[in-house]
Order: sequence, then C-alpha cells, then structure tokens
Amino acid sequence: MLFKIIKWDDDIIGAMDEIELEAYLDDADNYSKVPFKQNQDPTNGWAIPFVTNHKYKWHFASALDFERITLDMSERWEATDHPIYMVTNFTDQRASVDLLVESDSDYIANETLTNSTQE
Repeated sequence: MLFKIIKWDDDIIGAMDEIELEAYLDDADNYSKVPFKQNQDPTNGWAIPFVTNHKYKWHFASALDFERITLDMSERWEATDHPIYMVTNFTDQRASVDLLVESDSDYIANETLTNSTQE
C-alpha cells in the first residue's frame, strides 16, 4: 500500500483543462511514493519532507479506507515558516474531520479549507 503525494499548487493545476489534469494525475512520475509500514510505533514512522508554501494532494494507492492518520511537524518548525496545504479526498458525509496541530506549548489553530469540486 503506497502513500502517494503529488504537487497540487494552483499555478500547476489551475491552468490545466480536464484532459491535461487527467494526464497529470495518471502520470506515475508526478507522484512521490512512500511505502506502507506495518509497525504503528511512531518512533518507527516515516519522515517525509514537504517544502513550505506549497500545496500537496495525497492519497493511498488503493483507496484505503482509513480511520486515522497522524502527521507530526518537524522540531525545526518555526512560527514564521510558510504554510503547507494538504489536500485529500473526503467523501463520507457521516464522519467528521478533526485536525489538531500542536507545537510544544504553542497551539496552532486549525485552518482547514473545505470546498467541493462536485455539485
């Protein structure tokens, strides 16, 4: 089970028509791929770097129906760093999406952006 990440910046996908976007999404070379790891011990988790001030879309390769995922910020994070936007599919209207972001004693407000591309 791969964790797949693709660049999703507005200046990349915003200028694409439907055919170009479909080709972009279908091209395996556009994705970073992180192998699934069975062990749930966070100390044995994967470190995945993200460049700040960019938007990324991620999903599991086989449309895994997950109930929980944990993303931790680096200890090198500073309050003056640019944001990172994470985009994922969310189609289950019965569930809630809760995001808690903490850094030591500083609490960072959840600035989840919600929109729908479907009418």
